[in-house]
Amino acid sequence: MKIYRTMPSTEWEDIRNTKTYAPPELQKDGFIHLSYLHQVVEVANFLYPAHQDLLLLQISGQNLSGLRAEDLYGYNEDFPHLYSPLPLNQVESTHRLEWHHDTFMLPDTLPAP
Repeated sequence: MKIYRTMPSTEWEDIRNTKTYAPPELQKDGFIHLSYLHQVVEVANFLYPAHQDLLLLQISGQNLSGLRAEDLYGYNEDFPHLYSPLPLNQVESTHRLEWHHDTFMLPDTLPAP
């Protein structure tokens, strides 16, 4: 199972050589917000409107302890949440999200959701 994390490229540059990723939301909310591929564009548009330098981390969800699929906000859709720091050795690849006019688009390097 693949899961995804959207972040500004500068944030990735700051953490890419560390062992784990523990953003402030882990302490604030108790988990790291993640997405399934079909949710990425909507999440990116909501969190980063008009931010034109975003990366998408493709993460292997196979061996992540503390990973849960939940609908905590009443969207009638489960989102993946990680209740522990993300081991960066689980990041399989990074992809630049493309900004087209007024929305993000998935890069051609990823399959259509």
